[in-house]
Amino acid sequence: MIAAYRHWLSGTILGAFECQTLVGTAGFYVSPDKRSQHRGHIFTVYVREISRGKGVGDRLIKELLALAEARVEQVHLAVVLTATAAIKTYKRNGFEIYGTDPCVIRIGGVTYDKYLMMKKFR
Repeated sequence: MIAAYRHWLSGTILGAFECQTLVGTAGFYVSPDKRSQHRGHIFTVYVREISRGKGVGDRLIKELLALAEARVEQVHLAVVLTATAAIKTYKRNGFEIYGTDPCVIRIGGVTYDKYLMMKKFR
């Protein structure tokens, strides 16, 4: 299982803290496949409910994009369609929707679609 997640473990994971308490995280990695090293991926963006609406997610995304721009030509991510605040944050930071991944998550008997989003640097 670790081999399947090795690309995440070799990437960057940022944390946002309030009064020494972790309130948000976001990760970035570049595929080890040489054919895909022009693309980066943002994963596991999370902000605790009590800290939402304070710009924490926006700051995490801006920091990841600053790191990514020196390494890749474009950054990709996927977000559940119902995460409207997250989608607004990504759009505000230059991401565009380029597709939908249908029924990608199932929780109980409910399935959810994800938007596929990307930002090009050059």
